[in-house]
Amino acid sequence: MSYRYLFGEMRTLPFTDEINDLKLIVYEMQGCGFCTKLKQHTLKGYKDSIEFRDIANPEWHKVIQENQYQGFPTIVSQTTGKVLIGYRPKIKDIVEALS
Repeated sequence: MSYRYLFGEMRTLPFTDEINDLKLIVYEMQGCGFCTKLKQHTLKGYKDSIEFRDIANPEWHKVIQENQYQGFPTIVSQTTGKVLIGYRPKIKDIVEALS
């Protein structure tokens, strides 16, 4: 479960259950500024619930090619099979698009 300290208390981050249910994989590319923003800002508190895959790894690069994903970051829900390509600054938008 993802937590963040707010006002001296540890609280669950919004959309934690939804993120866990979606079983997200994020394909990222070295040098991709939007990949970095997504990982370091939007998904910062959820990193333990999301699998990050760098396409420098030949196995993940092959997956990108086979599925013809055309941009980065590429976010895939293993639960719904939906794919979201590109940076979204709000976690709510990611959850809505992939649900």
